[in-house]
Amino acid sequence: MISDARQLQKDIANNVLDLKRNQASNVLKQARTAVKNNDRESAKESLTDAANRYKEIEQLYAANH
Repeated sequence: MISDARQLQKDIANNVLDLKRNQASNVLKQARTAVKNNDRESAKESLTDAANRYKEIEQLYAANH
């Protein structure tokens, strides 16, 4: 029963990670689009945001595995 609960916890954590990963990917896509449009300021902001999101994902992953 304990192992089942731990597995459910990991499944929930993975769902949260998947959601956050998708959101970070969308921000990274925005950065790529900004670069293609020569909008350096927007690209820089999006890249910084994406990097922070990926760092958060890395911390969540480490905490759950």
